[in-house]
Amino acid sequence: MMSLPAASQPDGPSAPGEPESAIEEMGGPAPRIMLVDDDRDFREMMRDLLVEDGFHVVGEASDAAEAAQLASQVMPDVILMDLRMPNEDGIEGTRLLKTVLPLVQVIMLSAYGDLGLQRGAQEAGVYCYLIKGCPPGMIREMLRFAWKYKLGLERGGLAPPSPDGIWGQDDLDASFGPNPGWGGEQPRR
Repeated sequence: MMSLPAASQPDGPSAPGEPESAIEEMGGPAPRIMLVDDDRDFREMMRDLLVEDGFHVVGEASDAAEAAQLASQVMPDVILMDLRMPNEDGIEGTRLLKTVLPLVQVIMLSAYGDLGLQRGAQEAGVYCYLIKGCPPGMIREMLRFAWKYKLGLERGGLAPPSPDGIWGQDDLDASFGPNPGWGGEQPRR
């Protein structure tokens, strides 16, 4: 298990509402993460960040079609996917991935905060939608929440952990998720 380098760790407890105060050390197996983004530099940066934090990055793809093919081979728990990519966007990619791996959880990471795009992502079955530039701690926590949600589905539909109380309103305005009202079921395709 890897942790943040000493230079990145706060000297004392974070102020209430700051995402870093909610980061837990992962014990046991690490979530299997796949990265999907047409920007290779962004994928490399994200991979380095996640591996440093103890996640197991099992694959990378530059578009949705490549992601669907690779996902069936590497069997990720959670896919961190860009919205805007060549050929098929992240929303169509999510629909495609959900046909290949129905329980996989997708976190959409986008530069666009448009509510119509967020709604489309939610309807496609995205676990949550994050805006690029959100705190890295939020990405890490949402990956963990999505992984725990998937584990709950695999074990019979346990309720997902709630991010309420961890994030401030500004943080919550940058994302949605987990999708409310689903309980232990995935959305209909």
